[in-house]
Amino acid sequence: MACFQLKGVFVLFLLLLLRSYNVNNLMDDLKLLYRVAGAEGKGITFVFTDNEIKDEGFLEFINNVLSSGEVANLFAKDEIDEIQQNLVPVMKKEFPRRPPTSENLYDYFLSRAKNNLHLVLCFSPVCYRQLSVVSS
Repeated sequence: MACFQLKGVFVLFLLLLLRSYNVNNLMDDLKLLYRVAGAEGKGITFVFTDNEIKDEGFLEFINNVLSSGEVANLFAKDEIDEIQQNLVPVMKKEFPRRPPTSENLYDYFLSRAKNNLHLVLCFSPVCYRQLSVVSS
């Protein structure tokens, strides 16, 4: 992983792939992204290129982020509890009439993640053409 801050406002997140990078490493990186975007409420952009697809499972996780904004079972129960506890005062300040139930806190966390996490996909059209020719 590599992070760069742009003009003090937004953070740019890039993967630094090692030979041993796998699905577990991607899950750890996604956890970090969701913590920054959802728990801390900071803007972050995740740049993902076709060169970083080391496993087809990577695409499933990226699809989940794009389609629903949530990656199922990304956090363990104790991690979710910790995130929710830290969000209670933040949510009370922003929504004083909303009770800080577990469901409301999780929804609040996801809405902040959806608003603050941006995903940039960079795929080469050359690679796509090569795949089309091979499959024809």
